[in-house]
Amino acid sequence: MVYRRKYQKRRGNFKAFMTLVLLFLFIIYSFMFVDQKIKPAVLAIAQVKAREIATRAINEAVNDRVSDDIKYQDLIFIRTDDEGNVTMMQANA
Repeated sequence: MVYRRKYQKRRGNFKAFMTLVLLFLFIIYSFMFVDQKIKPAVLAIAQVKAREIATRAINEAVNDRVSDDIKYQDLIFIRTDDEGNVTMMQANA
């Protein structure tokens, strides 16, 4: 007598594969959802940080330039009368 094996389809592997695929799709969708919700806040924080860095750099450059050789007389023009009294103070342009 010749015995033939009856082959059964392995449904367990297919179920595991489909479970992994669905889990993977769920994780991808979750990342996209979180990214969509968090992106505006992250962009706002980045803009504030960039503005802060730019302001700090500009302030340091101005302070370096002003502290070098500029005196009060370079910034303000003072006009006096014949007796030495201040009659006008004007900003130099």
